[in-house]
Amino acid sequence: MAQTIRLPFVTLDVFTKERYAGNPLAVVRVSQSQTLTQEQKQIIAREFNYSETVILHDEDTECPTAASHTIDIFTTDAELPFAGHPTIGTACLLGAARIGNKHDESQIQGTIVTKAGPIGRSLINLRFRVCK
Repeated sequence: MAQTIRLPFVTLDVFTKERYAGNPLAVVRVSQSQTLTQEQKQIIAREFNYSETVILHDEDTECPTAASHTIDIFTTDAELPFAGHPTIGTACLLGAARIGNKHDESQIQGTIVTKAGPIGRSLINLRFRVCK
């Protein structure tokens, strides 16, 4: 019998301040203690049925304001090496979580690692202007 895996997720409306407008995005968090196969990730994306779903892998870091997060981006049919709205949406989500945890946004640094390569601090800092 297959073991049930429970994963926290959030759905976002990217590029808008209105609910149910903009580009929908699902972000599914996977802790360090969990692993998913490519097939499981694809099934999750198919279940959400959005244009893209992000699998966000939590990274262990000793500094809560300088983090690296690996993301996998899936459509309902395939994995993408990079896509704009999923990356921006995930950056906004990560930034909002850190600011909500009382970190000064000027101190927040980080990298989002996609299959196409890492996206460094310049985009991560840009998200605050985009998301506010």
